[in-house]
Amino acid sequence: PTQVENEGEQKAMALPWRAPWAAGPICVFLLLVRLEISSASHFRYGSIKWAPTQVENEAEFELQVAFRKNYNWGALFKEKWRNTAVDPAWTSDLGLRADLLPCDSEDVTLDNPRILCFDDQTQPYTTSYELLFPTGMGENGNDLVPNTDGQDAFVYPATSAPGDVGKIANSLADQENTGGTVCKCRFHKGVDATWDEECPETTTNIGGGLQTGDDAKNNMETGYPYTSNYPGATMKQPTYYLGFIDPAASNSAPYLGGQISTCTPWSEVFGFFYGDGAFNNEGVVVKVTELDFDNTVLGNSFRGTSTKFKHTYASGYRSGSLPWIAYFTGGNRLKTLNNNAQGRFRLETTVKFNPAFPDNASPVGGALPLLPLPYSDTPGVQFQIPAYDRDEGDKVRFFLGNQVEQGGLLMAASPGGVVSWHKDVYTANICRERVGPADTFNCRADAFSGLTPSETANYEQDTLYLANLAAGLIQPKWTEELHLPHQPPDLTIDYETGVVTWRTGVDMGTADSGGFGPRNTGFYNLVVMVEERKEGDSDEPETRDPLAIKIPIDFLLYLYPAMHYCSKDCLIGGGGGNDLQTFETRDGLYGHSDVGGSYPLSGTGQCKICGGGGAYRNPTGEPGGGVNIEDDDVVYNPLAYKNGTFYCDVQQIRTNHIYGDGSLFATDSSDQAATSVEFGFVSDPTWDYTFPFDFQGCLGAGPEDASSIVPYSGDYDVCNTNNPPYFLTPSSEGDLQGETPELLHTNAQGLKVGRISRELGQTVEFTLQAYDADQCSEVAISDVGLSFNMALSAPTRIDSLGADNAPKSVQRTFTWPAYYFNETTGEKQDTFNSGLDQRDQFSVVCFYTSDQYLLTVHPFHCIQITLVEPTTIEWCNEEPANGDMVDTSIGVEKCISMCVKKSPLDSFDYRIVVQPVMTELAGVYPIDATDATKVFKFPYDNINFPISGGFKQEQDPFALQDPWNVDYCLTPSPEEECIFTVCFEGADLDTIEGTNRDSTDIRCFIIRVVNYVMTFNPVEDDGVYVRDDMVSLQLDPKEGYSVSAWVQPLCGFDQNVLVNRTVFQFASTRSNVELVGPKIDAGLEVRSAVMWHEASDTTGSFYYYDCHGGVHFAGEVECKIWHYVALSVAEGGSAHLYVDGALSGYDVTSSIDPHKAPGVAFHTSSRPDNFAEYNETSGELFPGTNTGHFRVGEGFYGSVDEVRVWNRTLAAAEVDEDMFTRQASTGGEGPVVVMSFSDNSAIQWSIIPTTTGQAQSSYPGMIPCVLGVETVIGPAAGGCMVDVRVWQAANTTHITCQFGDMQTRGVFNTQERVTCEVPPSASPQFATVRISNNGGTFSNVTAVGKEVHYLYMDSVLFLPGDDWSGANIDGVCSELKAKQVADDDKRVTFGGWFCPDCHP
Repeated sequence: PTQVENEGEQKAMALPWRAPWAAGPICVFLLLVRLEISSASHFRYGSIKWAPTQVENEAEFELQVAFRKNYNWGALFKEKWRNTAVDPAWTSDLGLRADLLPCDSEDVTLDNPRILCFDDQTQPYTTSYELLFPTGMGENGNDLVPNTDGQDAFVYPATSAPGDVGKIANSLADQENTGGTVCKCRFHKGVDATWDEECPETTTNIGGGLQTGDDAKNNMETGYPYTSNYPGATMKQPTYYLGFIDPAASNSAPYLGGQISTCTPWSEVFGFFYGDGAFNNEGVVVKVTELDFDNTVLGNSFRGTSTKFKHTYASGYRSGSLPWIAYFTGGNRLKTLNNNAQGRFRLETTVKFNPAFPDNASPVGGALPLLPLPYSDTPGVQFQIPAYDRDEGDKVRFFLGNQVEQGGLLMAASPGGVVSWHKDVYTANICRERVGPADTFNCRADAFSGLTPSETANYEQDTLYLANLAAGLIQPKWTEELHLPHQPPDLTIDYETGVVTWRTGVDMGTADSGGFGPRNTGFYNLVVMVEERKEGDSDEPETRDPLAIKIPIDFLLYLYPAMHYCSKDCLIGGGGGNDLQTFETRDGLYGHSDVGGSYPLSGTGQCKICGGGGAYRNPTGEPGGGVNIEDDDVVYNPLAYKNGTFYCDVQQIRTNHIYGDGSLFATDSSDQAATSVEFGFVSDPTWDYTFPFDFQGCLGAGPEDASSIVPYSGDYDVCNTNNPPYFLTPSSEGDLQGETPELLHTNAQGLKVGRISRELGQTVEFTLQAYDADQCSEVAISDVGLSFNMALSAPTRIDSLGADNAPKSVQRTFTWPAYYFNETTGEKQDTFNSGLDQRDQFSVVCFYTSDQYLLTVHPFHCIQITLVEPTTIEWCNEEPANGDMVDTSIGVEKCISMCVKKSPLDSFDYRIVVQPVMTELAGVYPIDATDATKVFKFPYDNINFPISGGFKQEQDPFALQDPWNVDYCLTPSPEEECIFTVCFEGADLDTIEGTNRDSTDIRCFIIRVVNYVMTFNPVEDDGVYVRDDMVSLQLDPKEGYSVSAWVQPLCGFDQNVLVNRTVFQFASTRSNVELVGPKIDAGLEVRSAVMWHEASDTTGSFYYYDCHGGVHFAGEVECKIWHYVALSVAEGGSAHLYVDGALSGYDVTSSIDPHKAPGVAFHTSSRPDNFAEYNETSGELFPGTNTGHFRVGEGFYGSVDEVRVWNRTLAAAEVDEDMFTRQASTGGEGPVVVMSFSDNSAIQWSIIPTTTGQAQSSYPGMIPCVLGVETVIGPAAGGCMVDVRVWQAANTTHITCQFGDMQTRGVFNTQERVTCEVPPSASPQFATVRISNNGGTFSNVTAVGKEVHYLYMDSVLFLPGDDWSGANIDGVCSELKAKQVADDDKRVTFGGWFCPDCHP
């Protein structure tokens, strides 16, 4: 027994009354006090979930629980344990005497191999240990009442009474009886009597939210008669007593008649009950998953997950449409709770089966078993309850549990140590112990109190009463607020998101800004109920649904003042001996050791705590740390919220002052004063010293002979605020392949969730990483609750991210292998067989990171796991990955190589192919491969295949080909210069177990058909241009020639640079003194050139120039706009410079704006230098040295594309035809040279550029494709401005929009966005949207596989419903009146189409 138990026992022994059936007062009260202590600190946390099986009306249950660790497992409540790695048999010592329980004592002589205390850290507790929670009543493990088989857990010698140390375990009682029942009313004591006034006669809603029948009165007209079969026993009636009730009292006082014979009371029952009268005979098996060995306030506990167990109900509903109420109950709550202290726990869920939803399962939820929370000002402490529903379309709603869901009952103890669960028994005990006024507690009613008339006559004058009065032991009257369960005060929960807000106050002594608090430090119990809502269900805010499926989440909160820690440079072993203890540490230190430690890599080192602590005390008020340290608690020091002066020792700073004047501080950064200064007071809030200079030193510790200050990171205050850790941002892309999960989106319950999908039979595995930036840290990663067979690896440190090079990051790996239960042995076995995999196919697991004080619980870090049926076919490897992007250009073939193979299942027939997926499935594919780039965001979220794309290999659907490699290829035509979203799947066309086709997951890719132009920047790349020394050679000087190009000049250039720049030119390097024939060639370096002259920041002109002195300007045009420029020179020297075409016209059909072609005609005798030499004898020309050159972009600022050269003159019509010809072929009448700049290897540079070069862009000769419309609907009257999402739009004056057959001018924004004014439509209709760069050739929707529509609709009038809404047309009434007078017809008819909005 603990010190508390011994003290309670002594108080009980001093009471002035005894039970007539007991051998002595010790026997009586040993049972009473043992009941209190054994139950008090047993339960910590629990939740239930269930799902239907393939059997009609059968449910499969699973529990998540947490309990006290060093409990006497195997000694009480029929509980047993086993180590499956050693022996599958269950172990217990249920007959062990109370004074020999080993886990309650440090006496090693009491060690018992049949009792489990979880005190050996070398044991594999979390890998192979399991606990069994049977069904019964009382800590002795009695059978339920009524006992129909007569076999109880123990037998007694004929002279012994229940609770005596002579009890003997009954080997015949292994199988629990089937006749026992639980009292329907929480206030029913199960006594053999005809009445029990605390149970109502009719159905009520006591506690709020109880379902019909839960408070129905039990049939107590007669007791349950039978003859005991106990060997050697003398009792003829059931021997189950409440223990603290006198069994010899008259039946006229049923509260004092102690026989439990009608039903098992809530205060005594334990086990799992299905709600239909049946219970779990075999017991619930719980696998230990996590242990906390710390001897701190929040330590000494373990968590576990039950194996799944099933139950079949007689019908889908309890009565009418009410669900069954299943529950798990047992020992009591902590006795140190601020609310619900020593109350019963009751994990309650509802079960129903609806044929309309045969697979409908319960919600799933969890929480931290013990959640520490620091005080917080308005709006209060906030954290989230992670819960979700496994059924598609279902939502969850959150509510605070009512009294019954919180357990229904609290234990009340009298000063004498006698405990009770019921108002009448509590009142009787108060009277007997004389610790309450007679009138208040009705002590004078002898039948009620059990006192004789003589004892009640002088009650107030009784010496015991007077002594109790003087000692302050008078007890309060029974009230619902004090003696029944309730939630923490000022705590609310958002019914949609599960976010809890708790108004705690700022600290232990200060209310928050809203006047709430302050609340006491310590433990609080919180019970949250999560209810399912299906589509169509009533979903009123804050309103519970008695028909809904619900699950409980029952856990503990621990409120504490915020922790602060001393700078890492302060001493950790000093501070004048002042140590500040917290709920997480007894030594007053914070941080993992920098030598060794619990993780493979050493930690940050330790810091002293300087705020938010106190000292450990046991319940008697003595210093903690003795026997049963799990009962200790922290008494917080209200003066130690933050106090670096008292707790942080920064020692001295030596400055070696050169002046030797003993100055307190150095006067500059070079000051080396020989002065010692004590800085222990720097965290004093009243210290306001101003440094005389920008202080570069740091306050810290150093040896006596130090010549410099030992630095510490922080401000001048050495008492630092503790900051929360956080999960690291993942670096992985795509779905989680063993990488850190990424918080991808917020689901309907407000949970931040990442997604991971695996096949049944596959192990789910991923890594979690967390980081804490504080100087000292105990960063950890934990889970909210893992389902069966899930596991987190031991933590490991992964780096040294801190500025002080201290390891501050930690990681853990989550694994979830597939498993099944062997039907023969019942044992769990891991498997890779998808058909045997018994895991839930949809799960959410939630994690948090903490530094043992602050936790990331708003929101949690949650991962959504989906398990899908395996396929008979799979991709050969991870590449190409979903979301990959590939680029190609017009006329250039580009392929996506894919490989599929049959999966490694048993032998089967197969016919493997790769096939395109032609239609997208919203939310499934295509999907974003990464949150950062959003590859498949609008307008790339629809699948569109190019018309000319296809597989390079012929796929034979009847061939057995494994693996199968295939290439999907595209050689884009001019009409296919678009961006394509293409999706594929591998498919097995053979029949597999009745399935006509099996397939892989779908992978989607982006194919971008891009164009490259040449950009020039003479400031960044002076002297850089593109050259081709073979062009002039192909031109005969006696013939004409032509050159064309698309040019985008940029203006606003540095005016210190020449504003006349070359677009293209024919140049010569022929010697100026060379004689050619009868004439002298003066060189003529520029034989012909088309140049650009910048007139302003917005306009300029193209002009022709050569060295003969010819300068011929065309008309002025805009900068930044693409312009078509063509030079045509005839044989006789007549020439024409064309700009934006040769012939006039209109840019847009029916437009009033004429197309401008500001060209200029001129004459020139200059010709390109084609290297010709003159033969003086024959008078003919012949090839000479290479002296002629063709250059593009020399000194130019802007972009150039599609440069073409002909060895003939172009007519005006040919110029206009060439302007919008996307591809020109050399040979014949075509150009002799074409420069498209797509192939970088074919480009000849004058010098290697740095910024000049290829750039992805479009030009007006391209055909843009339409991918989407930002606003897809508008009035038939037109006039709306809409943004059209396109690919390959060019900045040109010719850009045109087309809606159906109607055209309108477009405004270029980017090459991916054009703004259009929607033209009118004659009627409501869908109109196909197209775009043209040249006003003539529009998007080809067939070629690009995508047709975008705009919906014309009639205009309507929307009325907001206020007093002034509406519309009127002047003159209507007068016209009606005039018509009525003229036609003598008084009838009037009004009508129209109306769409009322009935929502509030």
